Amino acid sequence: MASVALSGLLAVDVAAPATALSTTTAAAPATATTAVLAARATGVPLPKGDITSALLQARLEHKRVEVTDSRTETRTLWANPDGTLTEDHAAGPVRFRADDGTWTAVDVSLTQAADGTVEAKAHPLDLTLGRATPARADAPAARRLGAAAPVAAATPLVSLTSPEGEQIELGWRGALPAPRLDGTRATYPGALPHADLVVSATRTGFEQFLMLNSRQAVEAAGTLRMTLTAKGLTAKADADGGVTFADSRTGKPAGTLPAPVMWDARTDERSGEHPYRAPVAMSVAQQGDRIDLTLTPDAAFLADPATRFPVTVDPAVGLLTTFTTFVQEGYTTDQSTATELKLGNNGSGQVARSFLRFDTRAVKGKDVRSATLKLWNHHSWSCQARDWQVWDTGTPGTATRWTAQPAWNRLWATSAQTKGFGTGCADGWVAADLTALARAWAANAHDQNTLGIRAADEKDPYGWKRFHSRNAPTNVPVLSVTYNNPPGAPTATALSPSSYNSFNKRTYATSLTPTFSAKVADPDGGTVRAQFEVTPDPAFNDAGTYSWTGTSGAVASGGTAMLRLPDDKKLGAFGYRVRSRAHDGSVYGAWSAYVPFRVNTAKPAAPQIDCTRFPRDTWTDSGGEISCTLTTTSTDGRGYLWGLDNPNTPQQVNDPAGTGGKPQTVKINPAQGWHTLHARTVDSAGLLSGITAYQFGKGPKPAALPTLNVPGALQEGAQDTPTPVLSGVVTSGNRGAYLHGEFALYDATGTPLPGVQLPPSFQESGQRVATLIPEGTLVPGRAYQWAMRACGDTACSGWTPKRTFTAKAAVVRPAPPVRTVDISGAALRDATAPVGPADCGTGPCAAVEDGTLRVGTPGGTAWRSWFKANLSAVPAGARITDARLRLHRADCATGTAECTEPAATVHDLAEAWDPTHSGQALAAAADEEPLLADDELPTALGDLNLGALVADWLPEADNHGLSLQLGDERTAGPGVVYHSSRAADKALRPVLTVSYVPSGAPGAPENVKAVPADGGLLATWNPPADPGAATDALTYTVAVHRGGTEVARTTTGDTRAVFGGLTNGADHTVTVTADSPHGTSKAAVPATAKPVAVAGQERYAQAVRDYFAARAGVLKGTYTTVEQATASSPHGAMFRELIAQQLPELNGRREAYARHERRFTEITTAFDDVLTGPGPDNTVVVRATVSESSVLTHTDGTQEPEEGELPGRFVFADGALRIEANDTAVEVTLPTTGDVVRDASVAPPAEERVEDLAEGEEALPIVLDSDGMLAEEPVPGTTAMRLAAVVAAAPSASGTANWAKRNANIKYDYENDCANFVSKALHYGGKMKQRKGGRKNQARWFRNNLSFLRLDSYTWAAAANLRQHLKNYRGGREISRYDARPGDVIFGFYRTSKAWNHTGVITAAKGGKINITQHGRSHHTTLNQWFKNNKNLSAISIIRPGKRS
Repeated sequence: MASVALSGLLAVDVAAPATALSTTTAAAPATATTAVLAARATGVPLPKGDITSALLQARLEHKRVEVTDSRTETRTLWANPDGTLTEDHAAGPVRFRADDGTWTAVDVSLTQAADGTVEAKAHPLDLTLGRATPARADAPAARRLGAAAPVAAATPLVSLTSPEGEQIELGWRGALPAPRLDGTRATYPGALPHADLVVSATRTGFEQFLMLNSRQAVEAAGTLRMTLTAKGLTAKADADGGVTFADSRTGKPAGTLPAPVMWDARTDERSGEHPYRAPVAMSVAQQGDRIDLTLTPDAAFLADPATRFPVTVDPAVGLLTTFTTFVQEGYTTDQSTATELKLGNNGSGQVARSFLRFDTRAVKGKDVRSATLKLWNHHSWSCQARDWQVWDTGTPGTATRWTAQPAWNRLWATSAQTKGFGTGCADGWVAADLTALARAWAANAHDQNTLGIRAADEKDPYGWKRFHSRNAPTNVPVLSVTYNNPPGAPTATALSPSSYNSFNKRTYATSLTPTFSAKVADPDGGTVRAQFEVTPDPAFNDAGTYSWTGTSGAVASGGTAMLRLPDDKKLGAFGYRVRSRAHDGSVYGAWSAYVPFRVNTAKPAAPQIDCTRFPRDTWTDSGGEISCTLTTTSTDGRGYLWGLDNPNTPQQVNDPAGTGGKPQTVKINPAQGWHTLHARTVDSAGLLSGITAYQFGKGPKPAALPTLNVPGALQEGAQDTPTPVLSGVVTSGNRGAYLHGEFALYDATGTPLPGVQLPPSFQESGQRVATLIPEGTLVPGRAYQWAMRACGDTACSGWTPKRTFTAKAAVVRPAPPVRTVDISGAALRDATAPVGPADCGTGPCAAVEDGTLRVGTPGGTAWRSWFKANLSAVPAGARITDARLRLHRADCATGTAECTEPAATVHDLAEAWDPTHSGQALAAAADEEPLLADDELPTALGDLNLGALVADWLPEADNHGLSLQLGDERTAGPGVVYHSSRAADKALRPVLTVSYVPSGAPGAPENVKAVPADGGLLATWNPPADPGAATDALTYTVAVHRGGTEVARTTTGDTRAVFGGLTNGADHTVTVTADSPHGTSKAAVPATAKPVAVAGQERYAQAVRDYFAARAGVLKGTYTTVEQATASSPHGAMFRELIAQQLPELNGRREAYARHERRFTEITTAFDDVLTGPGPDNTVVVRATVSESSVLTHTDGTQEPEEGELPGRFVFADGALRIEANDTAVEVTLPTTGDVVRDASVAPPAEERVEDLAEGEEALPIVLDSDGMLAEEPVPGTTAMRLAAVVAAAPSASGTANWAKRNANIKYDYENDCANFVSKALHYGGKMKQRKGGRKNQARWFRNNLSFLRLDSYTWAAAANLRQHLKNYRGGREISRYDARPGDVIFGFYRTSKAWNHTGVITAAKGGKINITQHGRSHHTTLNQWFKNNKNLSAISIIRPGKRS
């Protein structure tokens, strides 16, 4: 038999598309986020045949699914429902690619075409056989072969064509009769006298042999000539009578022609063998691509009377591919082209063994679960069970013989399965368990591995078996391996918070319970967890026997898994190392490399500053450079940060050792004036000390310095929290001065607390400032003292007397009772859709509304699911405390390893979407940033509190729903499938469980205070701790009783009220109740005051009016001297000192406006609710609601109006006006809760680490000139062209501006409320979506609606953070003031604090003239007016947000 095996040589491995993953889909239209197309989208996902898609489908269908992309001619890969993969590797081809690219199963059955040509029905090499052809002579061949007789011409007998078009042809020299077909066999009867030519199709090529039917055929069979035409092969005769073929170009072996044999018709009944065999001599001659083969059968064998006819002459041709062969005693030729394999004793004393070589690259490194060798057993000695064995062996080849076998290394498996004997034991598959061997192969370095099979007892003929080989027409051997792809070693193993010290090259953990993270991936795209292991670092060996191992929650493959070290395993100040490995629910991957780190959580001591020539708090009339030495008591300091007149300390001086803590010197050369050198210590871990401020004056002391008053109205606040605040009101003779409060903390004996530096707080004169005591500083029950002072540009006030307080333990307030409501079914709409731009080819993808919901990226198709809740079941005013979306998996059984729930990625929708829109529109409508848990760790959907989103949705106009996805969609995931709201089983439908505190009447107002005055009183109070509902709309009813008679009543939205017309000397009781749409509170604890007469009270009030008129006269230019200003009023002497302090600034401001072609043409002041009463220390206090309005007029006639209102407080001492302040700031009673931020300007917490410091500020966008005014830029000629087009994704500019104008007078939530006001305008007016997550995360922006504490994000409530958020995360860009428009946001940069400390909303803009609405001194102002009372401003920035979501 001639067997031509070309599959390995010519096969092409090309991935093919598989069947679609999606279930039945409903048509849905494509849309942009703002407009729906006329026709519904009909796009469906392109078919996918990848591993992740098949794994998902297998889970859904609960049966294995083929991974069609992994098909090859011999390989079939199956995805199993349990998440494993099974690879069936056939020893021969089972399929091939047809001309159209589709896979076709091999079918080597023969059929005859109309022209007589014989073809295999489906052959990988397009096998065709010759038709009837007459003989003709070939004279050149006769000469080439040296034949004495004529040589017949070669007639095409067999032709094979590779997919690349290469053709190999075997020619028969002689006539070809018409063939008879029988299945896979074509017989050419009488091709030679008394001899038939037989060709049998095999899956790897063909078998060809000559049947000598009688002795009369012997003479005709003296020689047999064939011609093989094969381009690129060179034939070489072997010593054993065979022929080796080599690649003509490379010389590499390409195939063999074993020495031919022949056998007669005698067959052993039990073994099925042909025991009577003889060699066939063969010679070879080649010319070009033609290889002539001449075979000469053994004449003696043919002449032997015992020989029984027919005799089969078998020349066999084999081309190298994957390999099977057998060896048998008495067989001296290569059997690698045989169609069968054998093992055991054939009963004639001949023992056979077989070898099979497999390509095992696909299972290399895999977690092998099981493996089975399957062989088609077509003949056995009997049906009695006899063991046969599987060994791993050396590599066999075409030279393998019984006498030259590869090494038999180790026995791995034994099987007794038997088939192929007869009834009850018909031909069929037998198998051996090769799990252990496959695991060994997966772990070795070889791409191919070989196994050998043999009988356990090779003397027992009952163990004789014959199997199909790789060349058989059907049922070739198969090695089936089930495995799981283990996850790879994680990358980017890290810890946080941490710092890298570039000097000593070490990483430091700056928390005793850091969060560990690692990027984990699974080749199958499954959900993955990370296991972290922390052990002592041998380099230090100081952490004892510490050991901890923990496993994170699951994340999508390619995501970052995170896990916080538990409190009971906190670290010490030692050296450790961490490593990680991934777990896919079944097996762990390899460990990552170790990441060593040390722990350092102790903040360094603040530096001491010594500028020897310039003593602290002193003017020194000297010039030149100043050397200042920075020292610290910390021994591991790596350097210092410092800044001259810049509390941000942007400069650094380092200790090169990185941990020495040695003194360092900085050199400065400031101009003459009052300066502050700020410095803080940086330790080895990048931790920062508090800031030391060293103030000094350079040059001669000015003859007159502004008067800074010692702060007053000192209070403690937030005592019920771990971080109480210290607070006071700072004032200066210059009402526009920008001051900061400095604070000092002492123990009970008055000794400064070591290492405690309280951050200063900046605010305008007359406002309340506060500082927060860091958590852990105070010990509950201990007494402490504190003091403060006010500092300005040129001087500081004296320190206040020390004030004593006792630290309290934090108070945990009981949570109010909570109710829940389940929203499901029709009230919780859902749909699913592919959202990738090319997921459905070139068209938009239709949304799907069926029984399931998909998320993930199987096969690269990004699926998201949408949910929108009808919240009508949530009562009005309810305060949402929690909301959980509960989904039920449709693709796996809950609780099983393959049903691990991955971390959820939830996006709020910024735009309306429903299933009539496309999947791509769903992606476009989603907020760019996902919802994060408060700790920002990956969280499974069921554990993710969606309460903040639900609370934000309750105004139904803002409820567009959410989208759910798996991971970041940039890495493949297997996908997760849930039951939808249309699931037949209602118990499996999605449910949104919303927990809320029912609305009700507010609690009673707190801290009611009554302050007496002449003929009246001032009542103040704090809002109730429980507002009763999710509303800001509280009003207060305030009643005043004298005796049992009500004498006054008012209703207000403020937390203060003024009452006049009361009787001096009589007790008056003030009661306050709170009202909301949900009820009225109980009355607060009342307060009592006795109005008291003030001698000359009208004189004090009139002095205040005249003081404002004098100021206005100076600004308008009516007065230029103190004498002129005070002479305008009979009470001028009462405010002379104050106006004298302000005169230089007022004249300078007027002159600056004049240089910019502007002047004040109108300034008016109105006074309401005027009360004059006694103040502390024999002072007189005049209170009034002061409303100021002014008009700044340009020389071209353009007017810039400004208006504002504030509760003024004017303190007279010894008959002279000394202090001007905000009366609300003075009279407020600070709450004991965190709501203290509402009533005081609290200094932001000091940065704790170098990494927390803001990056260096970019060049200031619009810098002011030397007058502190805007430079007159020429109006750009291309302004209109440079204006950005309004896009739907941007916040509504008009909505932002209109909301700000309408709501300028709403109550303040913070003492510094400017950023909160702008954020509200952007959110409620501009519809800019909130982003939930960590409060300090610059990418997050949200207002807390969930609890009863004020926990807004820093970006919501602080101007500098809001600006960075708009620029870096909302597509904000700097705008010229000439391009400004309503809805833009303006920020002011303050010279003293070196920070963006103020913001407002632009509500009108034309030609560089800008109107601003803000929460500040004036609610409605202009850009130029901003500078009237803000001399500290040094630059402005106008930002236009570009992204609503």
